[in-house]
Amino acid sequence: MFSSSELAENIIIPKLYKGKAVDGKKMLRVSRMTTGAVAAVALLAAYVVPSKLINTVVGYAWAGIGSTFSVVILGALFSKRFNSKAAFATMVTGVFFTIIWNIMGYEKTIISARAMTFFVCCAVAVVVSLLTEPDVKE
Repeated sequence: MFSSSELAENIIIPKLYKGKAVDGKKMLRVSRMTTGAVAAVALLAAYVVPSKLINTVVGYAWAGIGSTFSVVILGALFSKRFNSKAAFATMVTGVFFTIIWNIMGYEKTIISARAMTFFVCCAVAVVVSLLTEPDVKE
């Protein structure tokens, strides 16, 4: 959805209307048509690209983003010591650990990258939170 909005508002509408004022109905129509085109391209890609590749990419996304940000959210909600330094360290560790875990080939042999990324990020969040001062609240 965001890609179609960006495409419609920043590329298609300025090229179609070249600086003219665009009313809301025209903008909505172009935005909906762009969303339909992006959806059609995504559907075509889903049929053409092998499903194993799509599954792998989605697995990377869940491990690198989902497992990492779940730790950040849990830390922010339930820990008084969790701070911005711990959040940053957790996010950086999650992305790099996911990539390294998958490159080393452990995804299929030991445990999934999603679970390991979560546990490693939890450890990093706890250690960095304990080693740094909590953020000052204004």
